Amino acid sequence: SIVTICLNDRDHLERCLKSIDGLDTSGLELEVIVSDGGSNDDSIEVAEGAGARVVRSRPGIPIQRNSGTREATGDVIAHVDCDVELFQGFIDSIVEHFSAGQDLLLSGIKRLPTDAHWISRADTLAWMGAAALYDDGHAESASMAIAGYCIICSRKVYDRVSFREDMPVDEDTMFVYDVENLGYPVVVDPRIKYVHHGEPKDFVEYFKKLAWNHNYSMWFQRLRDGDRAAWRSMNYWWGLLFTAGLLSGALPAAGMVATRALVTAARNRAPAWLPSLAAMYAGNGLACTAALFGYSKDKAKRWRKAA
Repeated sequence: SIVTICLNDRDHLERCLKSIDGLDTSGLELEVIVSDGGSNDDSIEVAEGAGARVVRSRPGIPIQRNSGTREATGDVIAHVDCDVELFQGFIDSIVEHFSAGQDLLLSGIKRLPTDAHWISRADTLAWMGAAALYDDGHAESASMAIAGYCIICSRKVYDRVSFREDMPVDEDTMFVYDVENLGYPVVVDPRIKYVHHGEPKDFVEYFKKLAWNHNYSMWFQRLRDGDRAAWRSMNYWWGLLFTAGLLSGALPAAGMVATRALVTAARNRAPAWLPSLAAMYAGNGLACTAALFGYSKDKAKRWRKAA
């Protein structure tokens, strides 16, 4: 089963469903579910026209993910965001990993659209490694991160772990940590490639998206509750350190930004990206600071603006 969520995003959805329809299923039965959060454009018509089953859900990213999962009948369920475009080999890779009946979490490498802004390229290099930017030997040694754009699990895993519905954002990261905490393998296969078309179009949009994506009040509560997944959320810690440095003066914050940019450029053997990485980390840190001081509190109602 492939589950995608949507809220007034018919253009992205149409592209996503078209890419799914073009996949070689190797004779397997493929179920496509669109979990809609109350679209008032023609997203539902687009989904039904493409042969997908529409599940009407309450709005909210984790809520819609769980609604779609409950309706899915497949032994393996792939959550694919509606602004994602899939490519041939997607089904074959899934079959290879799950054919022995193993229960695990699987993902691949996010690719960027050809017109991606430099800030998106720098961010992708930092968090997902050079494999997401290049089609060469970088793939074997790159630092790869799993993003919610594409998460694939066996039915048994989803029966034990669901997306946390009290988290309007960051539910994908916490889901991965929850799966790991239960002892299931987490695998990133570079052969699973997809393009994420919902990238920020400029620096301002990037800043707003990052500020929206961080919910410090929720994170602090989870730390107090002893949530191991929260302790592993590195970007929240980075935001705290950057904010502390910024409050101490511009030089400490600048030093942190420069250090992170140098380390990332060296790790990925990409010295030419150093200026872009520095600008990205500065924007990232400022966005975390804004979130820490309450920017964009009304996350649940406005998820579509940044998701």
